[in-house]
Amino acid sequence: VAPSQVFSGKGTVLTIAGVDFPVTSDLQCKFQERSTVAMTITTTSVKCYIVPLKVGNFSLDLHSCAHG
Repeated sequence: VAPSQVFSGKGTVLTIAGVDFPVTSDLQCKFQERSTVAMTITTTSVKCYIVPLKVGNFSLDLHSCAHG
């Protein structure tokens, strides 16, 4: 995930590198209890658009809206 750190109070775009991401338009990234839009760039790259968050560490979950 890049960047690994972001400024609190500002929205940003995260790039997630991996393998076999589905090429679909119904992906979401979830940070704690907040879901945001995700976009598959390639089968090895996804971008997550995150809203401003408070200072802290957050887990990231990537999921398809169609499949829960």
